[in-house]
Amino acid sequence: TKQPKLIVVSIVIASAFYMAYIAVSRNDGAISVDKSLVLQALFRFDLADWFTAIQSAVPSSVYQFLVEALVYFSSPIASFSLFLKNDFPYETFGAMSLPFLFRQIEFITDISVVNAMATLAQLMSSSGVIGVGWVTGITSYVIDFGFFGAGVLLLAQGFFTQRACDTYKRLGGFHRKLVSVTLLVAAVYMPLVAPSSDNNLLFLLVFALIGLKVESRARSIVVRRL
Repeated sequence: TKQPKLIVVSIVIASAFYMAYIAVSRNDGAISVDKSLVLQALFRFDLADWFTAIQSAVPSSVYQFLVEALVYFSSPIASFSLFLKNDFPYETFGAMSLPFLFRQIEFITDISVVNAMATLAQLMSSSGVIGVGWVTGITSYVIDFGFFGAGVLLLAQGFFTQRACDTYKRLGGFHRKLVSVTLLVAAVYMPLVAPSSDNNLLFLLVFALIGLKVESRARSIVVRRL
């Protein structure tokens, strides 16, 4: 049991280092070579004195990564509060929550994912914040279905997540575990972006559900033959 846990921990640590490297390196230097200064210019925030004191205690790249992590994981909530003060001009009926799907059927729905995202960016820019920053997954639900529809969708997401977890605890199984873990990760996504807008997570859930259906069908056939 120790070896799998060690592998998982190693993967998590390696992923964190990789993300840190990408985060700090993703800078064209147009504003500054210091990523923390770039983020301050874009997001217009002030850091507490105790946090800036860290800069003298760690390497510059580490400090820049800490600033980026702080901004990326805290700014969506603040941006959402500004979003609530504005009215999105139209509902997109799923385009913001399922951009991959709606890009494929745009010729049928006549709803442009690109235009919807551009409208949101302009709306947030006019509020004085970066237009292309994360604005929570709830924002996508509200733009798609209005406040009432977003509330219903959040209740449904919570209900099915709890049901998937309870089913896995009761019956076990690889595919049930995969479904429950994916839905739990989706809940973690919500303060950042709509989880279904991440194709990796979306397709993982779809294939997990397909696998669960195939597994259940195969088991029923075996039981019938017995």
